[in-house]
Amino acid sequence: MIFFTTIHHLDKWHYLNSKNIRKYLSAYPYLQNGNYYAVCFYCHNPIRLVGRLNAKTNEVSYYGVHSKKLIPGFSVFDKAKLSHCLYKNNPSTFVLDPLKQKSLNVNQVNIDSLRKDLTYYTGFYFSKKLTYSFLLRNQKAFEYRDVDQYNFPFVLLLVAKSVSLNYRKVANPRLKYAIDNNADYFQVSSSGQMVPLDEKANLIMSFEEQELAKNQLPLLHVRIYEILDGTKNLICESHIFAKMFNNLIDEERTEI
Repeated sequence: MIFFTTIHHLDKWHYLNSKNIRKYLSAYPYLQNGNYYAVCFYCHNPIRLVGRLNAKTNEVSYYGVHSKKLIPGFSVFDKAKLSHCLYKNNPSTFVLDPLKQKSLNVNQVNIDSLRKDLTYYTGFYFSKKLTYSFLLRNQKAFEYRDVDQYNFPFVLLLVAKSVSLNYRKVANPRLKYAIDNNADYFQVSSSGQMVPLDEKANLIMSFEEQELAKNQLPLLHVRIYEILDGTKNLICESHIFAKMFNNLIDEERTEI
């Protein structure tokens, strides 16, 4: 892996190079007995940094290797997450593999956790009702290669391809700002709902172009369009990465 993160700033990623190693990893617990350690930015388990000397330039390049045990000073070591880390093998995009035996069951999904994670990804509030129907409509997500109990919210969006935002409630201020400033046919009401100014208008969030990002994680481009009478206007665009979420599977759950 070519990125790393640190114990207390898990959402901040840094290139794995000599400059950042000196800046962020120059003291305990990252430097121990001449070895550098950091945190995997996907599974958040400790990694050991390995250096390679380029004989021509005499410069050292680094890559990260997962530790198989807890490193002193690191508070996190999760064997289950390590076993599902996308960096165990060469990272790749999620691919439909319908012949593969499903490792997950739709009836095991913790709807409350899934609702929160989809809200985090999209920037608008998923109700329980919407989460139920969204999950049931997109069960093909469980047939994708490398989908697991931690990353399937990302694959749900990949499979869904799009979702309507009409009358949904904004959760992210950036989404509200984009609609207020860029939309012609929609406004955000005082209660936070995305309301059409023309009942024929549709506001669509689209999940497009899965690819491997520079950090080697699967990425989806997110674009929001307003559509009216055949006219399609781009409101804003962003992207989301595959990431690990917690508490998505309830082993005791048997039915929805």
